[in-house]
Amino acid sequence: MQRRGRAWGAIGVMVGVVMALVVSGALVAPAQADTAVSISGSGCAGATTFCFVPAQSTVANGTTVTWTNQTTAPHTVTRCTPAACNGTDAGSGSDASFTSGNVAASNGATFSHAFNGAGTYNYYCQIHGYAVMHGIVTVQSAVGTTTTTATASAPTTVVPSPPNPPPPAAAVSGNVSFTG
Repeated sequence: MQRRGRAWGAIGVMVGVVMALVVSGALVAPAQADTAVSISGSGCAGATTFCFVPAQSTVANGTTVTWTNQTTAPHTVTRCTPAACNGTDAGSGSDASFTSGNVAASNGATFSHAFNGAGTYNYYCQIHGYAVMHGIVTVQSAVGTTTTTATASAPTTVVPSPPNPPPPAAAVSGNVSFTG
């Protein structure tokens, strides 16, 4: 009986520690790996001069995307507006800090942005225009996001049942007479 009580106490302590780590943020998903997008001057769809490769990237929330210039021309990575992107809007992503970044005119120059907000982000190069250079980053919710609820219940006390009563006496058949 005493062992069972100690076991429940240990389980309660473990549940408490795990819940404290979750609440404090000590148990978090590992950092996301960076995603690379090249700015290319060859092999672009539609025979355009420049393009983003890949044109569409899907990343987890918190991931940094790095655009690397593989040309000698300057470029930007700028969030779309309907006026600048032939009617294409900025997308559904909630990260307002993704607006515009310059990528210098040297081969190997980079611009990086860590996306914090699920949704789509439509972007283009302001210098060469949406018709020539555009792309989409889709940011998904955190990987493996689940909600776990731990409940600890009080230990159950087991009360032994009383011993079984003795079986009834065997019935006697026939006549019984008492004299007194």
